[in-house]
Amino acid sequence: MKNKKLLIISLFFSPEPIGISKYTGEMAQWLSEKNFDVQIITAKPFYPQWKIYSEYEQKKWWYQNDLIGSVKAMRCPIWVPKNNVTGLKRILHLASFGLSSSLATLTQIFSPPDLVFVIQPTIVNIPAALMVAKLLRKPAWLHIQDFEFDLAQNLSILGGIKKPFAFLQWLERILYRSFDKVSTISNGMLKKLVTDKQVRPSRSVLFQNWVDCDIIKPLEASSFRDELSIPQETIVALYSGNMGRKYDLEMLANTAHQLANESNILFIFCGDGVARPQLEQACKNLSNVKFLPLQPEEKLNDLLNLADIHLLPQKENAADSVMPSKLLGILASGKPVIASVTKDSEIGREIEACGIIIPPNDKAAFIDALTLLANNETLRHNLGNIGRQIAVQKYGKRVILAKLGEDIAAIC
Repeated sequence: MKNKKLLIISLFFSPEPIGISKYTGEMAQWLSEKNFDVQIITAKPFYPQWKIYSEYEQKKWWYQNDLIGSVKAMRCPIWVPKNNVTGLKRILHLASFGLSSSLATLTQIFSPPDLVFVIQPTIVNIPAALMVAKLLRKPAWLHIQDFEFDLAQNLSILGGIKKPFAFLQWLERILYRSFDKVSTISNGMLKKLVTDKQVRPSRSVLFQNWVDCDIIKPLEASSFRDELSIPQETIVALYSGNMGRKYDLEMLANTAHQLANESNILFIFCGDGVARPQLEQACKNLSNVKFLPLQPEEKLNDLLNLADIHLLPQKENAADSVMPSKLLGILASGKPVIASVTKDSEIGREIEACGIIIPPNDKAAFIDALTLLANNETLRHNLGNIGRQIAVQKYGKRVILAKLGEDIAAIC
């Protein structure tokens, strides 16, 4: 029997190292190793720096075929704003990929896939993908990592652009209901998919993100302590990953300022994104803060183990629209986390047993939680162990991707 051909359409993909790109890359590679013929249509890599990677810069306005592991990728041109990423610039950014990726998707009619698999964000990929699937009479699967319209509205990402939201959300529901399967990454988002987006329960699927617990695991010590000359007795409070608008980075700066005289606590902010310059400016001249660049994948476990306490300052109204990918690595590392989320959110329910939850925007509570954990090694150890158990039992990579492979084989 010939291998089933999967067409994946995603804005984000390897070699971008974090977030949706990481999961899409690992998923595509795993499916390829399980004898699926995987073709992905994606953008020239630009995330999280918001700059086309140097090795793709020379041909950034041309289509380009790429091979990532055993996965064939068609790289589509995309316009990336250089600075001050406003709402209008985001729309133009996504529209540029929507146009270029749609043209690439339509060419797949001449090499028919057995399944069209679309990853959101972004919704601009959807119309051409559905057209190809309908013309070829093949199934179409939508996987939602972010409810991007909800997130944009809740976080005012599009500034004063408000009137189109009602129409866009109506259109979103129409598009969602056109897919044979629609999956998302948390139970809260799955509930929203059925109740708010009106997707039939029979077509709705939970497809969680995952963590490789054989790679991300507790260590006796992190090599970063020696590299950065951090004394063993110093408590490291770590924020790592994307520095974007989903996260309350002002909370980090405020906490560092308020605890500037606590010589036993060091803040390390590691990552990249559109909000990093503002965070660096806000922490200028603070001796208790170190900034690190985004680390390569092979150093991720070492980085996560550098932390005594992980920080996850989520913005209000973001928790039901997104499930931060960084959370699973935090849990697997066996270290506790402080998260600014509501207790009844999906993230809050997950973290309740293995960290400390404080209300969004409550700067005093965030400081109190950090001080509590910094002064209680036993509590840190116990919470970290519980987080590790949750990661192993619920979010293991092999179990989640094996189930996906079965579901894809069935729908094909």
